[in-house]
Amino acid sequence: MGDALRLERTMFETVDEIQRVLDSEDINCDFHKGGFVSVARNLPQAQRQRSAVELARERGTGEEIIRILDADEARAHVNATKVHSGIFFAPSAVVDPGKMVRGLAKAVERKGGTIVEGTTALSISTGKVVCQKVSYQLMS
Repeated sequence: MGDALRLERTMFETVDEIQRVLDSEDINCDFHKGGFVSVARNLPQAQRQRSAVELARERGTGEEIIRILDADEARAHVNATKVHSGIFFAPSAVVDPGKMVRGLAKAVERKGGTIVEGTTALSISTGKVVCQKVSYQLMS
């Protein structure tokens, strides 16, 4: 598998990893993995969608990840007019970003981490962040 396909698979898996971390840290941020629907309103858009799904199949991406929706299926998802067809892309989720960031910050602090705001990171290396006025070193 090439680098691009590995990156694509990792991105698909990341949605589930985010959910796993949110669940394990008991972070309520209205996370919902419900997929994403893109509609085609004319034949050229529908043809491009079909080509995209065919390419995904050639790369080994199955129907559980991305699939074509007929007009009725697409309308059922988005309640739009003049829908020709659609694509359903499963590894997508919605989240309240403010709740997620606050929850993640609390989780970091519970584990002994420090949240530093209002500064610019000049360099980042393994275990060390150098900021404008101070450096932070990982303590083991």
